[in-house]
Amino acid sequence: KTYFSVSTYAYAMGGTVEYLIKGTDIHGCYNISAYLEYANTIGNANLVAMVERLIKYAESAKAYRETR
Repeated sequence: KTYFSVSTYAYAMGGTVEYLIKGTDIHGCYNISAYLEYANTIGNANLVAMVERLIKYAESAKAYRETR
C-alpha cells in the first residue's frame, strides 16, 4: 500500500484538490463535499457532523480571506 498526505489551507478545503505522484500511475482528486456524501452513505453520524463542521470552517476561512 502507498500512503501519502495532501495538505491545503483552510480557505481552500472547499475546493477540489487534485494529486499526481510523479513516476507512478497514482492520481486522483479529493473534495470535502464528496467525503460528506461518503460519510452519509456509511451512516456514521459523528463523522457526518465533523465533516459538516469542516465545510463550514472552510467557508468561513474563505470569506475571511476574501475580506482581507
